[in-house]
Amino acid sequence: MVINSGAEFEVTTIPCGEITEETVISPVVAPAPSPAEDTADAGKRQRLRFKRERFEFNRNRLPVLEAAHMLLFAEMAADDPDSAMVRAAVKTSDGLLKAARKREIDLHCSREWIPAKALFPYAARLTGHFNKLSFSPAYREWQAERTDRLVNALCRWDGFLRAADSWPSLSDAEYKNFATQIGRRQRQIFCKGIITPPDVDTSVYKRERLDPSPSYIYVRGTHGAPLLSRNTPHSINYNIHPDTDFHVAATGLDVIHHEILHAMQSALAKDFIRGNIAGDHPLRREARLFMLCMEFNRTAYITAIKSTYRAHPTEQDTFAQSARFVDALRPALARHGIDIDARAPRAA
Repeated sequence: MVINSGAEFEVTTIPCGEITEETVISPVVAPAPSPAEDTADAGKRQRLRFKRERFEFNRNRLPVLEAAHMLLFAEMAADDPDSAMVRAAVKTSDGLLKAARKREIDLHCSREWIPAKALFPYAARLTGHFNKLSFSPAYREWQAERTDRLVNALCRWDGFLRAADSWPSLSDAEYKNFATQIGRRQRQIFCKGIITPPDVDTSVYKRERLDPSPSYIYVRGTHGAPLLSRNTPHSINYNIHPDTDFHVAATGLDVIHHEILHAMQSALAKDFIRGNIAGDHPLRREARLFMLCMEFNRTAYITAIKSTYRAHPTEQDTFAQSARFVDALRPALARHGIDIDARAPRAA
């Protein structure tokens, strides 16, 4: 699941009206302040300094953001199937969001899957747009080849074999440690020679299942992508509460692979928009597609309707590939006598 706290490729307006030459350098000579006035003035000066620093930061990064914004709109307007699909998806999602407001359906805070029929015909139409998509043979070949490399590398790593064998009984700190190390190896192998490796901050948390109903939306992991203009890490969080089945190795490793794949989708998109993807790059088509999906298709990423959520290109890709990874890992670990589907009781 992808969590976006803001626009992936944000265009920020410089707050020119907030800072003027008069407010920064005042010619007025004031009398000596009292201690209370001095404290208040110190706070005012600090706020003014922050505004000035923000002004300079935005001014320095604006050329990059303007170029990115122009590229995004140019690609969106292009006459090709991917651009046409995204344009249709955006238009349909606008209708879906308006219908949800009119029918008083909360798409943002719902704890249960909303049936697609509740937002007919928009949800079905949006899913249909996504299902027309197919990934290129070059992209699938790259994924398959790198997945096989990753499985082989993990099975040669004694620390991973020990962790996989005792996965249900690992401590919270060990889950975080191995999730971090496995994710690092995945990024190294998948990105080598083809993508700028994304930096990732990994954390774990525990959130219990509040409702046993199968319609309850229960999150196992989240990925937060950084803004284009900032060199900050991706934020990946894993829910290791026993209710998630993260303590079953097959599920835990699936979730880890899934969220790291989201980071690599974002890295591909960022490479495209920064001009790092040449015309003959084997993954150029997917880099452009993810750029379009993560920016212009933001409103079409509907997580409360299961059919549209699972069909979204970023999720369609990650669910399929994380399942393939676990399917390849299962027999490889079985040769070492490790059953990744084993369950064991564990206290919360």
